[in-house]
Amino acid sequence: MEPAHATVIPLRFTPTPGPDHECVNGSSNPGFLEDPVPRNQSPEENDQQYNGGFKPYCCTDQTSEGSTKKTPDDDPKIEMEDNPLIYKISEATPIHLTLFFAMQQALLSLSSSLAVSLLVADYACAEHDEDFKSRLLSSTLFMNGITTLLMVTIGVRLPLYQGATPDYVAPLVAMAAIDKDRCNMTTTCTGTNACYIEKLENVELWDGDYNEPKQVMINTEWGALGDDGCLDFVKTEYDRQVDKHSINPGRQIYEKMISGMYMGEIVRLALEKLRKHGLLFGGKGSEELSTRGRFYTKYVSEIESDVDDHFKNTKQVFEELALEKYSDEDCRIAQYVCSLVSTRAAFLASVGVAALLNKMDRQDVTVAVDGSLYRFHPHFHDLMVEKIQQLVKPGIKFKLMLSHDGSGKGAAIVTAVANRLRESGKESIGENGLEN
Repeated sequence: MEPAHATVIPLRFTPTPGPDHECVNGSSNPGFLEDPVPRNQSPEENDQQYNGGFKPYCCTDQTSEGSTKKTPDDDPKIEMEDNPLIYKISEATPIHLTLFFAMQQALLSLSSSLAVSLLVADYACAEHDEDFKSRLLSSTLFMNGITTLLMVTIGVRLPLYQGATPDYVAPLVAMAAIDKDRCNMTTTCTGTNACYIEKLENVELWDGDYNEPKQVMINTEWGALGDDGCLDFVKTEYDRQVDKHSINPGRQIYEKMISGMYMGEIVRLALEKLRKHGLLFGGKGSEELSTRGRFYTKYVSEIESDVDDHFKNTKQVFEELALEKYSDEDCRIAQYVCSLVSTRAAFLASVGVAALLNKMDRQDVTVAVDGSLYRFHPHFHDLMVEKIQQLVKPGIKFKLMLSHDGSGKGAAIVTAVANRLRESGKESIGENGLEN
């Protein structure tokens, strides 16, 4: 009975070489020959001797002293097999196989480029920036096409796909492990401010022209609201600690209560107090949780993004904070604390927006909102819309719109307008001079 999986070796098994047989291939096993014909025998004689087949196993008997007699069970099954190439270099595969292999290569190439782009975006602190990731992936695919085209035309001219190399991902991983705070400033907004359009008749300090449209932009600097103590009635012990250890104690009180720069620290202080009273994490914390500024505001958004009882994001945050002992109840408590702090911030911000909308008293207003807290928090927008609707005058319609990099774009627009006005002023002076 032939074995189900016989060892297939494209060699012949020959008797142990004697005086008339020598190993052509120099193998340590004299029974395997790359050239199965003894040197003193012609191929025709050899074929006649073996009848075109293999040498029987009984021919391996040895008569020398100390030798053992080999049986068919002692040796592997040796067969002669011819393995020709399915397709030679000069041949072409069928069209259906060509399309299948091309699709396979395309999917493999796209997946590798996608993986590298996502890894780079993650370690470049842009894991939540969909615009950055889309631009990075499109740029990668574009350059892959350019390099591949150059390779097959003026390069070595091999049909190879040139893709993104993952070699530089390893240094990014190392840098991310060394500097864990690298993404802190990119995922939190630095403060809060607002501006609105005011009629010139209400601006007492205006000393410019009163031409149409007789309106001006007012910078409120509302982050300083509360410096005179008007917000002390809503300040908590956590707000006081944040203010005490800030770079400007006693100032920018409103800003410290709603902006992303301070929200994570407020949550950390609340969690630490619960932990010290044995109400969280079994009373055991970590060095990271005890470090000021270590609980990033992005953690608040991630924790509140959990929508089921698996608490995937919350547990990942706990692991980053080196918290070893936590339960599902701890996850619920942390999520509740985050929701309280973020809801208060959204409501306080809504009060300021509603006040400006009532001051403008326009029927339809679009409010442009910038900042990573508003952009990435799962409920901040809805909370603001809900509270503003309760505070504005009847009949005022508004819409909150996300503005990407509003500060930078706004500065560019203002600069362009100022430059245009200056140029138009020069032209006007020149024309008056010619007339005179």
